[in-house]
Amino acid sequence: MAVCTEADHLAFHQWRRRDEAGPRVEGSTWNQEVSLVNQFYDWAVRQGYVAKVPIPHRVRRPAPMGSVVRAFDSSTVPATYAHDENGERIEWMPPATYRLWRDVGLRGYGPDGLPSDRFRGRWAARNATFSDLMVRTGLRLTEQASVTVFEIPTSTALGGYQRFWLPGVIAKNFSARWVYVPHSTVQEVIAYAEWDRAEVVEHARAAGRYQRIRRPLVIADPSRPHVVHRLSAGGVHRMRLQDLGPVERRRLCGKPRTAWNLRCSG
Repeated sequence: MAVCTEADHLAFHQWRRRDEAGPRVEGSTWNQEVSLVNQFYDWAVRQGYVAKVPIPHRVRRPAPMGSVVRAFDSSTVPATYAHDENGERIEWMPPATYRLWRDVGLRGYGPDGLPSDRFRGRWAARNATFSDLMVRTGLRLTEQASVTVFEIPTSTALGGYQRFWLPGVIAKNFSARWVYVPHSTVQEVIAYAEWDRAEVVEHARAAGRYQRIRRPLVIADPSRPHVVHRLSAGGVHRMRLQDLGPVERRRLCGKPRTAWNLRCSG
């Protein structure tokens, strides 16, 4: 069987990306191809089918401060990765355009700024607050939907920007970090927690929805929200809130109900 070398890979790269007679694929297409071939050869090397990966590598750039590096992450990456992929093109929505989209699509207003009688949505204030928080902080959907009321700022006493720690277990690519929330958005979150959320919680309690949760995780003492109790036939087991992933956080119960995502998604 013919053995591929780095020279073969570089020649293919020249033809695939730059040769006038070649297809000249975009950077995103090339990167996907290189990633898949690199994974295949990594496996082949581990199995002993080939001696080495025929793709030149470079040292991986250091992870951002606060990131959690996974044990299975390689210390190197393919050196021929492209840097012109479409994912690097950032398009911005002007603030006025965003506010119009939010008010019409989420809050039930018309383009004229008046409430629309055609709107059929529910919990408009909750949805608008969720959207504003995401826009102002850059949180991903799963990240924000997994944050609890014990983690996000719910006081305006300090004023200005307030920050909270996003645990790596719910962060994309385990990128634990500080998240900064502007004063105006903190005020929206407080209003949501005190009114809309409280109303939903009361309705859920009256309907017995919390009693139907299987294997609940309980925060029994709001003064110690970082301690979570898992109830089982074997007794009560203590866990840390920061160690719970998105799926586990959907089973959180407490005084009050803690999972933000149960109030802001769906």
